[in-house]
Amino acid sequence: HRAGSAAGRAVSRAYDALYKLLGARDTDSVVLTSGATESNNTVVTSVARAAEARAPGQPPLLCVTTAQEHPSVLVPLAEAERRLGSDRLCVVRVAPDADGVVRAEAVERALCEAVKARRAVPALVSTMWANNETGVLSDVRAIAAVAHRHGALFHTDATQVPGKHLPTTTSKKAKSPYSLGLAEFADLASVSGHK
Repeated sequence: HRAGSAAGRAVSRAYDALYKLLGARDTDSVVLTSGATESNNTVVTSVARAAEARAPGQPPLLCVTTAQEHPSVLVPLAEAERRLGSDRLCVVRVAPDADGVVRAEAVERALCEAVKARRAVPALVSTMWANNETGVLSDVRAIAAVAHRHGALFHTDATQVPGKHLPTTTSKKAKSPYSLGLAEFADLASVSGHK
């Protein structure tokens, strides 16, 4: 009917705008959840399940995050670490520098040290793009490059970026001049409509 068709077109336009903002490769690369907390929890839970499935004697999976992440990342990671033990899941929390910025070099050091000391297998690097309390921006592209060099997936909590620090991209791959371009560097990302 006419009202349903109009609503369908509005929803379709909203999805198109969302995909352009995110810089999504395709519609299947976006999963809608109730919000960023659920998205972050889903990422952490997936890593915890993979760690839990490790056969006895295999090196632990390594997750590198920061000491200033949102509780929706830190709390489930701490719970998974406690529940699984360090023989299955090794979590390293990188401290920000004096300016509150998490540097790619610090992430790289943490990855190298954990791999060397624990024989841990890099699985995930997770850092927020813009700090939810200070607004400080991290160089997530550089951190993603470090994660990928070590064979880990890269996740960013980008909740604070849209509408506040929206970057203008010059990438030819971007579908909009105002795009987060997440598909260019992030394997997983969390954003939220309320921001």
